[in-house]
Amino acid sequence: MIEDDDLGYDGAHIIEVLCEDANDEYLAWLRSVGISYIFAGRTEMDLSLALSKLNSLFNIRTLLLEGGSVLNGSFAREGLIDELSLVTAPVTADPDDLPLLSKSSIHSWDLESVSDRSGILVSKYSKKRDC
Repeated sequence: MIEDDDLGYDGAHIIEVLCEDANDEYLAWLRSVGISYIFAGRTEMDLSLALSKLNSLFNIRTLLLEGGSVLNGSFAREGLIDELSLVTAPVTADPDDLPLLSKSSIHSWDLESVSDRSGILVSKYSKKRDC
């Protein structure tokens, strides 16, 4: 379980998504601490399979991607992101920071809403139906 003061996280069940070539000692450790795991791919992650298993085994229908550029880009390349929320704040970034979706293909989005939260813009988009 996750121990965190952030709303929605405390007590959340941890599920590790692994490739089948995962180390047996690591799997034993996961079992010993009560962390569930699934396999999604032999030596490389199959994100579609992972989502299918998360749905069928744990009834998970929606995920929030809070990964970095590489994780977000991997889901985008597979066409597995159907909603995008962008937070725009008046802050400059480090020139070495990665983009939101690393090595992603181009997708089109429909703007659903924009809200101003004390000078920070939150824009919500849905994936275009024709894509």
